[in-house]
Amino acid sequence: MTPFNNEHMDDYEDLIAVFNKHHVEYIIVGAYAVGHYGYLRATEDIDLLINPKPENAKKVAAALKDFGGIEVDPAEIKEKTMIEIGVKPNALHLMTNITGVAWEKAWASRAQSVFGDQPAPFLSKECLIANKRATGRGKDGLDLIGLGETPVKTKEIKKSRGCDRST
Repeated sequence: MTPFNNEHMDDYEDLIAVFNKHHVEYIIVGAYAVGHYGYLRATEDIDLLINPKPENAKKVAAALKDFGGIEVDPAEIKEKTMIEIGVKPNALHLMTNITGVAWEKAWASRAQSVFGDQPAPFLSKECLIANKRATGRGKDGLDLIGLGETPVKTKEIKKSRGCDRST
C-alpha cells in the first residue's frame, strides 16, 4: 500500500484507476516513488513517466478525457514533453522523459505494486537513484540520503550515464 496519506490521494488513485482502465503505459516517479521505497516527504504533485509512443499518447488522451474531461491532443505527447495539469498542491505532471533514465530501462525494470487500492508500476529503486543522482537538485540529494545513498556532487552529475541511458 502507498505510504502517503494526504487529501489528494483519492484523486490520484482515481487517475491511476482510469490509466489502468485505458491500458496506459506509465510509471510513478518522483516523491511518490521515493515514498514507495520508504522515505516519505511532502509533495504537492504526482509525477508520472509515460511512454511517448503515439499509440500510448492516444490512450493517455482518452484516459484524461475519461478522468475529468481534460482535453489533450495526443500529438502534443511526444519525446521530451511535460504536461502539467492542475495546480499545486494537487498537480499532475505527465513526463515523457526523466533525467538519467531511458524509458525502455524504466519500463523493463519497473516495480509493480499498489497505489492506494490500485495496481500501479513504480520506478525501480535502481532507476530512481540514477534519476535523483542525475538531476542534482537539493531535494533530490535529500531523497538519495533517505534512500540510503550518498548524494552526488555537482561535477559528478555530468559524468553519470544514469540507468542504461546512452546520452
